[in-house]
Amino acid sequence: MSKLIIVPIEKIETRYSVHWYKYVPEFMKKNTKFDEVIQIDSELVAPSNTSGGFFNFNFTCEYKASQVSIISDLIKSGRISDGDVIFYTDYWNPTVHMVRYMLDLNGIRCKIVGIAHAGDWDPADILNQKLVDKTWSRATEMSLHAAYDEIYFATEFSRHLYSKSLELDSLQWLS
Repeated sequence: MSKLIIVPIEKIETRYSVHWYKYVPEFMKKNTKFDEVIQIDSELVAPSNTSGGFFNFNFTCEYKASQVSIISDLIKSGRISDGDVIFYTDYWNPTVHMVRYMLDLNGIRCKIVGIAHAGDWDPADILNQKLVDKTWSRATEMSLHAAYDEIYFATEFSRHLYSKSLELDSLQWLS
């Protein structure tokens, strides 16, 4: 019995994410062969966006922290097991490191996949534009790359930006 565990981007009424929150699980239930689709649900509600951003920079960290707590409970209770897939709708979710840590140390063989929307690797992204010291963000993106089994992109253009920025020609490329 395989499960798809969806780790959604936070629901924000002014973004597509509120629609994804509703429709991605519905789509996956109807169009995949998973026996069960679980969406990690947090009761936290997004406040107004940070000035100059399209989400709230501080809230997103609080929201993601609540998600890893829920995933930890699923792992501890045995609800996540070999063969399951954990699907992050935003690959720039640092909890993937904690989830990978728990899975590996518990000997659970799950696939972790994510959608890369943007990040420091994209010149149009707020991280690329606002960060003064990009040392940590570039290292984070390399670590995110290593934590995922697969990363998906909306366009070949985005995939190229990502690959070029992270200098991935010499690394194993994810599908």
